[in-house]
Amino acid sequence: MIRHFTSTTYLFYNDKLVFVWHEKLNSWLPPGGHVEPNEAPHEAAIREIYEETGIQNITFLLTKPAAYYDSRAKSLPEPYRILEEQIEQNHYHLDFIYVAKTSESPKINESVSVFDASTLSKSLNIFPNVRTIGLELFSSLNFS
Repeated sequence: MIRHFTSTTYLFYNDKLVFVWHEKLNSWLPPGGHVEPNEAPHEAAIREIYEETGIQNITFLLTKPAAYYDSRAKSLPEPYRILEEQIEQNHYHLDFIYVAKTSESPKINESVSVFDASTLSKSLNIFPNVRTIGLELFSSLNFS
């Protein structure tokens, strides 16, 4: 079995979620990708957002404030969820799911868009787990 660590961010901009078109999967997904060597999952989330949308400034939501315990231990932003996603037979992603917001406008084009809750609930090209988590967040954060 192969497992890769990945990070995904449900990113809110003006009370809408930012999505990126994934050509290979023929689906809209939140920004995300593989965690690189020597990279923490939240750092991968920030990098992937920038690479895929051009957005540089985000604020993580639904995470505890940073804590420093001593000179050798500090907390990192906690993910909202960690999912094990089957990609292919014997190939899985352990996906750190973050939630964030930005005031920086994404570069909207054919591969980057923003969805409100209504659009997300009706879109045909979204995986069921992505739709479910997105709608859950719209509801719990009172964005609708």
